[in-house]
Amino acid sequence: MSIEFLAIDTETTGLDSNTDQVIDICLILLDGALNQVDELNVFARPDPHVVVAPGAAKANGYTIEKWAAYDAVDQVELSKRVYEFISKYSGLKLIAHNVPFDQGFLKQIYERHTLPDGLDKKPFGKTVGYHHIDTIPISLFMDHATQGAFRRSYSLANLTKDFGIEHEAAHTARSDIRACLDLLRHHTKIVQGLVPTATISQNSGLFSKIIAKVDSEANTWIFAQGKNAGKTVKTALQEDASYILHVLSFKDLAPEQRTYLEQSYQAHIGIK
Repeated sequence: MSIEFLAIDTETTGLDSNTDQVIDICLILLDGALNQVDELNVFARPDPHVVVAPGAAKANGYTIEKWAAYDAVDQVELSKRVYEFISKYSGLKLIAHNVPFDQGFLKQIYERHTLPDGLDKKPFGKTVGYHHIDTIPISLFMDHATQGAFRRSYSLANLTKDFGIEHEAAHTARSDIRACLDLLRHHTKIVQGLVPTATISQNSGLFSKIIAKVDSEANTWIFAQGKNAGKTVKTALQEDASYILHVLSFKDLAPEQRTYLEQSYQAHIGIK
């Protein structure tokens, strides 16, 4: 099973990933269809020198006693668990509600982990790729596309309330990232409803209909579909030879179709 996405939510001591620390994190690995494959949820104690901002504590409910009841680990153990959970993968695409925030803290945790002497550490940029999915701009775009207007707030709590998405324990990492994924799936359904897409299998025969023989004696073939519909293959070659290569990339061309296109293209290149 191919792991493609890493969904993440963090609860922190403040807003600055350079000085603040993660005290609650949930990481969910997903395949390309957004099916969950694995999960890591860790509560962590901040280092003694780190002050938990009052606003952060009010939002996430942090107290020393509560975190002790959660069996919170120290920051060294947190970094170890996170590194071991994701470093075996490459090019993971992040999913989050406000990706830059969570990505900054994830990078801090990942890079803080130290390996035993003699072992090379995998760079963060190799594990987590550049591409990502952020449900804040997606929600903004969906409102603009479907309503032509924007809502009062794009907080995760407000969006889940507006769309009727279950989100009972807001500002806990596990609840927030699950709500974020449900929000993404909600938008995906809307998009699929607005923009119908054909499900094409390798054996559907759809692509094989793009080219057809019209004259067996002269061995004349035309394009029945696509931008060169109605034109012979020879005419299409003269106007845009790259189109033939495009058609040859289709997986379900019949052997006779593929042979004719390949021979026509080779002959055309030879003439030039």
